[in-house]
Amino acid sequence: LEREEKLEHEYHLESSLWSGEQEKLSARGYKRIKVSQWGDMGASWYWVKKVENEGLLHSFFCYIIKDMVEEHLDKEIIVSPQFGADVVFDFMGKKYAIDVETGVNMEKHKHYLVGRYSDSSAYGKDYDKLYIFVTSKKLKRKYARFGKVITRASVRKVIGDIFRPKYESPDWKE
Repeated sequence: LEREEKLEHEYHLESSLWSGEQEKLSARGYKRIKVSQWGDMGASWYWVKKVENEGLLHSFFCYIIKDMVEEHLDKEIIVSPQFGADVVFDFMGKKYAIDVETGVNMEKHKHYLVGRYSDSSAYGKDYDKLYIFVTSKKLKRKYARFGKVITRASVRKVIGDIFRPKYESPDWKE
């Protein structure tokens, strides 16, 4: 039963799966992808539940970032790329957003991107702090004009810095 509950998670490192679990995930619509989580080591195979209308790589990083944020918040947040930024959360009275970009929009829908990240858009108005996570460091310069860009190498530090007041404040209360 515990293994079945674990299989409900959105992504799984293939080497941690038991015999037969890959077939169960495949039957549930999970897809296999080879990716380096932080870009500092070799790639590993993962089974990922694809977010509707998004690519597998995009889905994978949305889930990774969501899990990192949830560790600090001690509550569940929802990945919702169809309704604004991919990962949205509130902390200490501020609304944060992290949008995952694989580069597909830059190639196919550049005008859409310009409008999406403008100061007058929902992205510019609805969030106190917006980060653009790029899946490849080659994209960093291309997206820099739209906002604060983070990469696989910097995402853990950026998220840690957001939540630093929680750990440094002597009067922090949940």
